[in-house]
Amino acid sequence: MLSDKEVAAFKGWLTKRGAIVDPPTNVWEVLRVRTCFGPFVVYQNKAGRQTWPDELVEILNSYKAKQDVALSPDLKSKVKLRHLIDDLVARDGPWCWFCEVGFLSPDSAAITIEHLVPKAHGGPNHPSNLVLACRECNGEAGSKSVSEKVAMRDLKRGFVCEQAEKRHASV
Repeated sequence: MLSDKEVAAFKGWLTKRGAIVDPPTNVWEVLRVRTCFGPFVVYQNKAGRQTWPDELVEILNSYKAKQDVALSPDLKSKVKLRHLIDDLVARDGPWCWFCEVGFLSPDSAAITIEHLVPKAHGGPNHPSNLVLACRECNGEAGSKSVSEKVAMRDLKRGFVCEQAEKRHASV
């Protein structure tokens, strides 16, 4: 539990790191803040016991350790994107799904996310519908159908030529 003075100092630290401290909406709120990890509220009951969300406790620990952390709510989409890219790299590897060009790091500016079923055709933002692609392949894929994208991938990887050669060799 933090004293009023400690909460005030923590609010100042949060604000300096881009978080938005909102005014309380009722008498039980000690702290209301929006960060890149989401909105959080700290409550205090009649007995003075405070309830802190786990994620905000982690941020509080960074404050106590004097760590510099970016907390702007504008970073939320970047944080989510970073996790999504990490998940796709773990599933598919760190390369373009179409041409297999590798990315130097998961932070590479060359990485884009391609929807197999295009959003324009009702494709969901679910990981099962997403793959990593280099900018060139993503632009080329556009809003093609899944079968067109698979054919494009096979052509870029040379699968179509190998299959055609096998067919001609067996004739």
